[in-house]
This record gives sequence, C-alpha cells and structure tokens, in this order.
Amino acid sequence: MRIHRLFLAFALALVAASARPASLGQHRIRAGDSLRIVVLNRPEYGQEVLVQDDGKINYFLLGAIDVESLTLEALRERLVAGLTGHLTDPDVLIVPIPRERDVYVGGQVGAPGRYGFMDAHIDLRKALALAGDALSESADMTRVHLIRDGELVQTYDLTAPPGPHIQVFRGDVVYVSERTRLRVSGNVREPGVFHVLGPVSAGYALSLAGGIVDDQGSLGRLMILRADGSTETIELNEDLTGVDRPQREIRHGDTLHVPNAYVVEEVSVLGYVQQPGLYRVRGPVSVGRALALAGDAVREDANLEVVEIVRLDGSVETIDLRREATTALVHPGETVRVNARFKVNWPLVFSAVSTAVLLTSLIRQ
Repeated sequence: MRIHRLFLAFALALVAASARPASLGQHRIRAGDSLRIVVLNRPEYGQEVLVQDDGKINYFLLGAIDVESLTLEALRERLVAGLTGHLTDPDVLIVPIPRERDVYVGGQVGAPGRYGFMDAHIDLRKALALAGDALSESADMTRVHLIRDGELVQTYDLTAPPGPHIQVFRGDVVYVSERTRLRVSGNVREPGVFHVLGPVSAGYALSLAGGIVDDQGSLGRLMILRADGSTETIELNEDLTGVDRPQREIRHGDTLHVPNAYVVEEVSVLGYVQQPGLYRVRGPVSVGRALALAGDAVREDANLEVVEIVRLDGSVETIDLRREATTALVHPGETVRVNARFKVNWPLVFSAVSTAVLLTSLIRQ
C-alpha cells in the first residue's frame, strides 16, 4: 500500500507542479489593504479606500475598480487615465494608510515602506534616509510632498539650501515625485528611458538619446506616442529645431520614435494567435494593435494573463493582456508572444496512474 500511495502521489504531483503560479516578485495590492488616494491641489478628489474581498475598490468618481495584484504605480496610472476626462494633467498619489506609529515614505526612494521612530516627530530628510534616500536618476527633489490626514500639507523643494527643520509626525506620508519619464526609440544612437525635469522639446529628447543614426533616421516623420494612447507626427530640421513653433512637448509617459528612413519596420506576433507572423508598423504600437494585425483575436486556449514582449535587448517583459492591451507598447523589431493556457496532460496522468496500479499489482503477486 505504501508504494501504491507513492506512485499516486507522483502522478498527482505532475499536475500540481505544472499548475503552480509564478511568484509575483514584488509586493502587489491585495484584499484587506487600505489605500489613500490623493489628487494634489484638488483635495475634493481624495478618498480612503479599502480593497474588498473581491479585489476591488470603490472610488466615488470612477466606481468599482479591480486592483487585485496591481502595483501602487499601476493603480496610480489607471486613476490618472480615468481622471483625465475630469481634470487637466491630474497629479495622483496612491499610498498605503500607515499604522499609527509609523511614517510611510514612498515614491522615488530606495526602499519605499513604513518606518517607525521613537520620538514624537522626525526631520523630513531623516525620514527619507530611513527609506534609503531618494533615487538620484528618477527622483524630482523639487517636489517632495508631505501628506497628513489625507491632505497635502506642503510640497518642498529639497534642492534649495537647507532651511529650518521640516517636522514629520507619526502617521504622515512623505512622497517623492518622479521626474518626467520619457522613452526615445527607433533609429537613435542610444535608445532608452530618460528622466528629466518637466516636459521637454522633441529636439532635446533626441539629444538625450545621442541624436539620430546617420543616414537611417528620418526627421521628417517623427512619432510621438502619448501616454493616453494617442499618436502625433512631427517634423524637425537638421539642427533639431521644430518646423512647427513652438515644438510640441514630450511629456511624462510619452514615447518619441524615430522611424527608419528606408527600411520597412515590422513587429513579430507569435504563439497562440490566429495568424502568427511579421507585420509592418509605423513606429511603436500597442500590444492590442499588434494582435489585431495577427487576426484580431487570440485562440481560445491562449493565456491572456501572461503575454510576453521580447525587447530589442533580448529581455522579456510579461504583461496581463486583459489590463494592458492598450498601454503596453511593442517597438519595431520586437516580438509579442502569446503562450498557451495551462492544460492538464490527461494522457500523461492516466499513463502514470496506470503504471502505478500495474506495479502495485505486480508487487502484491
């Protein structure tokens, strides 16, 4: 009987091992979390919310929102998109509600989280030090927010010479804003993500990426992919000044793409889609658009929760297609790969069980 149980356990382990989900790798919002939504300079849009058992929050302006497994930044971006129809460039912060004796330090710091201290209050700079200080490349030290009881106390410029001590009390939230984050892609010398102070011109963004690749990049049809999913085409002169004056700005979350002046650009769509293959594009497109080119539908056995983007540098980014179809971008030369949804290999399971039963019968004889 003992051997029989061992073989049955082995057969069932084949199913359990293949169905085990991958580790999230980072903290994500879950049921029971308490969050504070803060819209800077618009306190009437602020609200404290509790993540319900079904993974949703109820925000008075947008209704029920599914936040289960989202990061704080992903939820912030979702709220910004939802509020854009009501406010101009809403500045939204999402912070966990700290315990009474803690201060929460978040945003662009080395180790965001809750930190306790013994005294009645602590200096703002010391609070930042508890969280590993601000990140040098991405932190906007001209916009360090102090939030108390859900309301913005003040925004401090910590690049100025140190003045009087800024007191942070238990239960306060310190939030370091991110510099304007933009991406420059395509036929430039050093494509990548850059952090700058405030919106910048297209010419300045190109200079950050080392300028265009000689005889390849086209200044006549640069593309700006806005954070809201819209697309604009602009033209620059050889000295990177705009043909249109003033130049249209590259803002937070935007992508500036330099197409190849001579080569047709393509993206690959592979895996469990109706028509896998290479598809021509004009600059970066959303993953949803790339899949539309491949037949406008994925197969029934496709795993929508784990869709992979193989980047130009060989790295692989995983997205949830149900949530990020319109926001995740794939660039020319990159690949979208749709994998199969997990299915139990019943022939393998039955074969293993049958083998276990047969061996047990032989042992009994």
